[in-house]
Amino acid sequence: MRQFLKLGILFLQMLLLSSCMQTELTLADIGNPSSSLLLLLSQMIRASANRLGVAPLVGPTEANARVYGIVRDSFGNPLPNARLDITPIATNSMLGRAIIQSSTVTDSQGIFSVNLRTGTFRVNVNSQSGQDMGVFRVSVNSTTDKPQISLESSSFTVVGTVAVPYTDSIISYVLPPLVVAYANSPYTWSIGSPVLGVPTLEGGIIAGCTVSPALPSGLILNTKTCAISGTPSAIKSQASYTIMASNVGGSTYAYILITVNDEATKSLSYSNVPINLTSKLPI
Repeated sequence: MRQFLKLGILFLQMLLLSSCMQTELTLADIGNPSSSLLLLLSQMIRASANRLGVAPLVGPTEANARVYGIVRDSFGNPLPNARLDITPIATNSMLGRAIIQSSTVTDSQGIFSVNLRTGTFRVNVNSQSGQDMGVFRVSVNSTTDKPQISLESSSFTVVGTVAVPYTDSIISYVLPPLVVAYANSPYTWSIGSPVLGVPTLEGGIIAGCTVSPALPSGLILNTKTCAISGTPSAIKSQASYTIMASNVGGSTYAYILITVNDEATKSLSYSNVPINLTSKLPI
């Protein structure tokens, strides 16, 4: 009898899973009568499965990401209160639910955040006054890789994109750092000469900053501002360094080049000056 009950529970789980896939069940559907019934049946079947020692079946998993970025006009100024309308192009969703959020609005600094599933999306940008600014595409491969942006219009730019894991249970978010830019890279410095490389920072407040590999001898990285300072003490051929700025909301990266040359010649002098020379005689 117990074995028949186990088989029945497995069958009901498969039936319920199929129903959820067909109705695209989400937490936002709780008010819908059919969805509420499915949720109730799911809870009852899971409880029965636990009592009988039957492992619950789990449906296809999806990666959900919260994507941040900054929208700027063609002059580099932020676009505040711009409306972004989002439609899916391709998605990795196996439940047919390609999109979590269909629109969002940038804040006063042009920063936007939107919840998406992994896939590719078309985003139409409208300015605060309602002007159609054009379209860009965003591709989200995972909840940790940097989203790929391709512009279909030159009237604006999108920078500093970051993807972080998203779940329905998270209510509040911390804006991650979005831009860490070293305008003067590549740097060419010399032994014995003090240096300072200060980046432009945008987005959330940085909690920590790291560099890989280690900076050339004599240089240090400020872990709060990502500034590079110090006095180089050894020759170093050109090398690439990855700067990571992060907080609890996520991380962003900058890639810079640094070369350290030998100490520059400071002066040139001769002894026994003035020198008296005689024609045709060796010196």
